[in-house]
Amino acid sequence: MTILAFWGLTAAAYQIEAVTIPWDAKSQFYNFYRFVGRALSQGELPLWNPYHFSGFPSVADPQSLLFSPTFLPAAWLLPRASIGLFDTIVLAHLAVGSAAAVGLAARRGFGPQAAILAAAVVFFGGPAMGRLQHVGLVVSYAYLPVCLLLLELALDRRSYGWSLAFGAKAAFMALGRDQIAFLNCLVLAASALTRGLGAEERGRWFLARLPHLLVMGLVGMAVLAVPLLLTLQFAAFSNRPMVAFQTAAYGSLDPFNLIGLFAADFFGGLQKTDLYFGPGSPSWPSFDWTDRSVNFLHVGVTACLLVAWIGFTRSICLGRELRLFTALAAASLVYALGSHTPAFRIVFDHVPGISLYRRPADACFILVFAIAMLAAGSLDALLRGSPVRTNRILLAVVVVAATGLVAIALTRAPARPQLVVALMALAAASATGAVAMALVRGMRSDSARPALGFALAGLASAELAFHNVTTPINAEAKSVYAVFSDAPSPDRDALHQLLGALEAEHARGRRPRVEILGPENGWQNAGMTYGIESTLGYNPLRFALYERATGAAETAHEPRLRPFPKTFRGYRSRLARLLGIEFLLFDQPFERMPAALPRPRILPLRDGPPLWLYRLPPAAPRAMLAARVKRVNVEAALAAGEIPDVDIASEVLISEDDPVDSVPSATDAPGRATAGRVAIAEYGINTVRLVAETEVAGILVLHDLDYPGWTVRVNDERRPLLRANVLFRGVELPPGRHDVVFRFEPFSRENLAAALATVTRRP
Repeated sequence: MTILAFWGLTAAAYQIEAVTIPWDAKSQFYNFYRFVGRALSQGELPLWNPYHFSGFPSVADPQSLLFSPTFLPAAWLLPRASIGLFDTIVLAHLAVGSAAAVGLAARRGFGPQAAILAAAVVFFGGPAMGRLQHVGLVVSYAYLPVCLLLLELALDRRSYGWSLAFGAKAAFMALGRDQIAFLNCLVLAASALTRGLGAEERGRWFLARLPHLLVMGLVGMAVLAVPLLLTLQFAAFSNRPMVAFQTAAYGSLDPFNLIGLFAADFFGGLQKTDLYFGPGSPSWPSFDWTDRSVNFLHVGVTACLLVAWIGFTRSICLGRELRLFTALAAASLVYALGSHTPAFRIVFDHVPGISLYRRPADACFILVFAIAMLAAGSLDALLRGSPVRTNRILLAVVVVAATGLVAIALTRAPARPQLVVALMALAAASATGAVAMALVRGMRSDSARPALGFALAGLASAELAFHNVTTPINAEAKSVYAVFSDAPSPDRDALHQLLGALEAEHARGRRPRVEILGPENGWQNAGMTYGIESTLGYNPLRFALYERATGAAETAHEPRLRPFPKTFRGYRSRLARLLGIEFLLFDQPFERMPAALPRPRILPLRDGPPLWLYRLPPAAPRAMLAARVKRVNVEAALAAGEIPDVDIASEVLISEDDPVDSVPSATDAPGRATAGRVAIAEYGINTVRLVAETEVAGILVLHDLDYPGWTVRVNDERRPLLRANVLFRGVELPPGRHDVVFRFEPFSRENLAAALATVTRRP
């Protein structure tokens, strides 16, 4: 009931205050959720995403929610869930993680007071609330206590049922394919290993559980192998196949952030005004790529006091039941500090997988989970009557270190308002700490101990809920995301006007694309929600070839940062016309766009503010037939920034690596030639069917991105897929009438073999 109260009251707070989990939660994950729901409601699996960066392999994207055992059925049942309902689903994951923490506490014999404390810190603690926007990381974090509980049950009971459950759950956790999921896997492996090494007869222990470990591994690999292989395949073609050490180092946790463990708003990160002066802010003396949400660690004075004063003074945290969590706390802290310790460079260079991730500070999720269990164990020791005997040396080290950090940090406050905020945070922490200390001292009485234990757990829960729920780092007014609301607004008016124009074009058999540049607050990926084929998007992982050719990076919210490479010099460039860009949605008039952007002939459809909608002259059709071939070295063309001249109406650029048998080259047969007619008969998410009629041999070009896993069949016969016009798909056709089907088949034996070859290929 307590956990349901945590979940229900937090979800209610978001509804009552009319706020929502902001930023990535809406710009990225909510749109992915709506796309999954859209695809499922149409009877298709969301394997390919035509509404994101002109086409995107959702099946390989770790953030697509496709393999989530919670979001996938939710999207099937509630495909048009509101942003508020989506928030409630996100928070439900934390409730499940908290329930598992209660189970872990119960297995260790902890009382209900300690279990409530563990649940509160897991649900409300630091990163769990501060980084709610990073939905994938929060879900992976919530899975850790669940998987750890299942692992313990499987190993201790030698149960095949629990082994099966653990293997499946751990695999679905790993399918998050983010850094937390990766680190969680290391934690689970270490937990199993230490459990065996701690047994009296280690050899017999491992031998007795070998069949169960095999079941776990086999189930896990069965679930994980193919999606992971597809992700690694995508990584090889992406903008970030690996992360440089310095890039990862910039994502390290500054040691001064540890003040936030007990003083929630010391650096002003919870202020609505721009008072934040901690690491990652312009005023901080050292540079990093963190921000106030990444650096938010608050677990409460009560939890910190219990761990520092009770847990370590009597070596309770080194006891059998808490030894694992003490090691987790130490290891995750060292990892999170990143380049601030020499250990991270060694780990980065020598542990496979670490170099795939760019922010060691993410390990704070694991740190907070470990603190939750250590605080619970410390409280349970008090409830059992363990005397409070202070280890003066250890206490002095903790006090001196904390005081030193606080004193130095206070000197870095750039102005009086920041200093006042820091001092107020310290005062609030001191007051709460005084109450907690009084409760701890009162627990010397046997009769008062149970009630005071509940009081301590309640104090910790209230402290965390007060500081961590619906703050400026995890809540923003719902009205900001007007594009997702049914209420009338300029955003909705612009959206309906754009959708109406696109619907009219679709009725004519045309499929123009849209460039959405400048609008924020969910607009970057809104195409997924509303079926708009967008050329841009918001995603840290992108198709490198497309990004190089078009400049489509993670900057759709800021026109000044949108690159326009030589191959894409404006919206009437050859590549822009091949993409079929005919609509532009900006957050400012075209006249105020970057001066380097050529001004095409455009028709204004809507004047802002806040949004401006423009129509470009008709571009190249989505599907066309070409009777002449020009050969192109794609890599050389992109390196030179020059796409060869081509008559879009009758010629096609074909990669030098692709064989063409019957279609003449433009040099051998100069002059314009008409190959025939083609019409789109069906345009789905994973399948495009066209009807083509030609009197001469030609190349059918579909101006959708070419990517591994796409296949083409002509009259039900498999044909080689060609790389056409640098980025797109093509197929050679003989004279006659043909039914042509392009289908995305990422799970085919051929593609999986190609993916394995790509992943195992030596550089």
